Amino acid sequence: MVGIALVILSPLFGLAGTIWGIYRSFGTLATNESAGIGAVGAGIWLALIATICGILGAIGGVILILLGTRKSNLP
Repeated sequence: MVGIALVILSPLFGLAGTIWGIYRSFGTLATNESAGIGAVGAGIWLALIATICGILGAIGGVILILLGTRKSNLP
């Protein structure tokens, strides 16, 4: 049950974090009117971390599902 929840929710949270990070970057660009990497770096970093967490959470969920089905199929 936990594995299924991870597979479903982790990518959604990762996507939400990615959107938030990009939104933050655009907000910084609008405020500073600067296109330098220093201005948008924090938002891009946040987006990448959120994406990685979503992917790792989903992979962890798949592993939990596979372990659970393997246990239930054993005699």
